[in-house]
Amino acid sequence: MEMSRASVGRWLAVGLWASAAWAQPAPEPVVVTVLGTNYVARELGIENGADERRRALAVGVQIQRGIFDAYGMRAEFEVGEAELKEYCRQLIPTGAELGSTIDTSNWFEKTWAEWQEGGTRSDERAMAASDIHLWKISQSLFERYGGRVYGVPMCPPLALEANWAYLAEREAAGDFAIPDAELRAEYWKRLRELKPPEATEIDGPATFARSPGEYMKQQVLEFGRRRGRVPPAPPP
Repeated sequence: MEMSRASVGRWLAVGLWASAAWAQPAPEPVVVTVLGTNYVARELGIENGADERRRALAVGVQIQRGIFDAYGMRAEFEVGEAELKEYCRQLIPTGAELGSTIDTSNWFEKTWAEWQEGGTRSDERAMAASDIHLWKISQSLFERYGGRVYGVPMCPPLALEANWAYLAEREAAGDFAIPDAELRAEYWKRLRELKPPEATEIDGPATFARSPGEYMKQQVLEFGRRRGRVPPAPPP
């Protein structure tokens, strides 16, 4: 039976559609899903042939960024002007803390003025806001989950085990997922092995009982003493 021109046209259209569909590359597999967004290897900067360690680190960066950025957006972690001002005040050392008889009583007013927009040290104000913000997040997680806390020179304390507990909770809640079982196991292995250089375990309850400014002042003084820039504190 002779096919009509319309039938021939339909068959040609179907054939062209099928050829185009077969020519399309297979979709890239999802490596991790974070807060409802799927990510493939290319989007995470994972090169072809990358080992499991490299893949796990890239996945970890995306998970930590997404989960902790979302957690940090809570209103309770906002940093107000009064908090910044008090932080600045507490950073100012006394002459005794510098191992000197120098009078530092007017340092706060001068420093606070320089922290204002357009001031010569306005970048320190931004760093201070970030330090207070990170302090609040770590304190919140520590109070909720406990665990070991680590001190890192010139940084707010890190509640690492509380961070891990929160991530485990978020994974169970479906906030992130790693479809590949081997990659998931490698991610958790690498995460629990991760500890910043020079990190030392410190007393969590005692640390978070202090104010961020007092803690960071001590960090600055100790950092300077180790490098010979601040005279050692006199013996009590």
